[in-house]
Amino acid sequence: MTNGLKREGAIIVNTPKSAKEIRSLLRGYKGRVLTVDARHISETTLGRNFPNTPMLAAAAAVTGIMSREDFLTEMQASFAHKFAKKPEVIKGNMAAGREGNEEGLRQCGRCIRQEDEAERLIQAEDEYESARNPRLQAGSFFCGKTVSGRAL
Repeated sequence: MTNGLKREGAIIVNTPKSAKEIRSLLRGYKGRVLTVDARHISETTLGRNFPNTPMLAAAAAVTGIMSREDFLTEMQASFAHKFAKKPEVIKGNMAAGREGNEEGLRQCGRCIRQEDEAERLIQAEDEYESARNPRLQAGSFFCGKTVSGRAL
């Protein structure tokens, strides 16, 4: 199921299970694994199982494709246009979007801390290798996904 997925990516699963439980099913996938109980979020905020909004919001948070404020503003505009005569649908979807986004940010924060630890370990390894072989150029850098040219 994870063949071809890159380590710098993320898998977001709609489930009440923990990321640890899901990771055990992914046969050694090294990228980020996050779980969002989008069914629960949508049933709580919308009264029905419509997981699309919380999952999209979680994906927006995890990818960092846009700021939370911009995402919620765009989502509000989209729902206002689509459901102009159903304000209760807009309100429920906005609540679902906020919750999904918060869950994505919360879990992504945990992933960033794990990536920071990976960075420290790789940096220590590079420093050790550089000390052993002065001709090696360690050139460590970190951009959230790569350390020393190696994917996290």
